[in-house]
Amino acid sequence: MRSINGGMTTAPLHRAHGLILLAALTLACGCGRRAHELETAPVRGTITLDGKPVTSGYIVVPTAKGKMASAKIEPDGSFVFMTYRKGDGVQVGIHPVTVSEVPRDEFSSVPPELRVTIPERYKSAGTSGLTEVKPGERNVVEFEMFSDTKK
Repeated sequence: MRSINGGMTTAPLHRAHGLILLAALTLACGCGRRAHELETAPVRGTITLDGKPVTSGYIVVPTAKGKMASAKIEPDGSFVFMTYRKGDGVQVGIHPVTVSEVPRDEFSSVPPELRVTIPERYKSAGTSGLTEVKPGERNVVEFEMFSDTKK
């Protein structure tokens, strides 16, 4: 089929416009989240042990479905969670939280004076406590841990 616009066919042009429109609608409706990703909200905070900042380790938020969130504890006790991308936070809802020390294979990256021993009860999702992540908010949490001897 030929058009009067110089020999180009109009069917491919209409298909191209349709594909561009479809791509634009997909991006607009996606709201920055991929189809397989569950809703997250930003979560940051601090963690202490007996009132002092925890200077190293990891915090994990296991979830019932989807991907768990994790955060590296900085030397000042601060952390920022990520699930799918840096800083995107944690799935919305109420979840357990676990805390762990720096693994032995990472010891060389953490000075000895910053290594912390985490009490056993905070290492298990069943005994460590819960956190709530609210949608549409910048959630700020303070995790306070206490030594096994200071129950």
